[in-house]
Amino acid sequence: MWGVRTGGREWARGRYPLEGPLRCSLGGASLGVRSRCALGALEGGPGGRGRQRAWGRAPRPADRTPLVTAVPGGAWGVTGHRAGQDPSTGPGAFPLAVAAPVLVASRADVRPNRGQTASRLDGVLMTIEPKTTARTGDTAATTALWLRRPQRRPGARTTLVCLPHAGGTASFFVPWAAFVPLDVELVAVQYPGRQDRLGERPFTSMSELADAVADVLRAGIPADRELVLFGHSMGGALALETALRLEAGPGPAPRRLYVSGHEGPRRKRRGSVHQLPEEELVAKVKELGGTDPRLLDDPDVREMVLPAIRADYRLIETYRPDLEARLRCPLAVFSGDQDPDVGPEDIEAWREVSTRTDAFFSRVLPGDHFYLAQHAERIVAEMFGPAGRA
Repeated sequence: MWGVRTGGREWARGRYPLEGPLRCSLGGASLGVRSRCALGALEGGPGGRGRQRAWGRAPRPADRTPLVTAVPGGAWGVTGHRAGQDPSTGPGAFPLAVAAPVLVASRADVRPNRGQTASRLDGVLMTIEPKTTARTGDTAATTALWLRRPQRRPGARTTLVCLPHAGGTASFFVPWAAFVPLDVELVAVQYPGRQDRLGERPFTSMSELADAVADVLRAGIPADRELVLFGHSMGGALALETALRLEAGPGPAPRRLYVSGHEGPRRKRRGSVHQLPEEELVAKVKELGGTDPRLLDDPDVREMVLPAIRADYRLIETYRPDLEARLRCPLAVFSGDQDPDVGPEDIEAWREVSTRTDAFFSRVLPGDHFYLAQHAERIVAEMFGPAGRA
């Protein structure tokens, strides 16, 4: 067992110990990890400022025991709480939600740093944010569950809303906040059934998820801002359905829609990945990439993440788009040149989805289905460059 304390408060407990202490700082507060402990890189802090790293002495390198585990409270990784408090129900609790990919480090991932033997848990990113519970009529709490803002920009003129892929999380888009213009606030959507929403049932209907996202955006995006939607893979189809709902009802209508890594509606292909046995589903997810294979090789972590992955595949594979629906806002497409599922005809099929065919453009960048992990800065520059502003 291990714990994290700051200012007399115990923030977290867990298992899978490292040998030796860890220390880091977060938002100006010193976090000392006492006893045997395990912590990854901490990201964000109050207001999403900066990134801090946690370090510890090297354990036995032959031991591949995972460093991250689940605890009660609906978070991946560790959940902070006051000493003696039930972390799932106690007041004042703070989830330390591990960003995707959750498990990318283990005891063998040890290397020296500045002449000292240390274990750097690269990629095990955690964000600290107030724990919120949606209540009937509690619009602010519901919005906070769905919409994640890596860097708050109250004076922004534009909100960029990013919708993740199947099995993905809002954390995938956290690095993008460093590249958006200063007058743009990035907001990433967190679907139920993962990370700090692990205890919620994931959606299996595109229509129901799009309704929910549209409602949250109406409630959570300032009315005086321009709205831009970006969705990758399953998130691309969800972005389309959300945009159609926003244009048809009250609230903010999107200024532009960006789709990534997904075929146009008329090229929609049927699939049955969601019906595969567990081992075959895991093999398919590994083949597609975007998820660290060590995450899927760990039985405990697999038990946590596979339900959401299967639900997302069911959602997108049973989705039947309205082939006659047309957007009023311009639309553009991004893709990887080595994506096995998206070719030139799939990209071109998006042109007819918007009445603004004059403003349609596409960009094909080097890489596979998850090409965007290497090209975030380029994609953001295209979205808010001359073509995207047209």
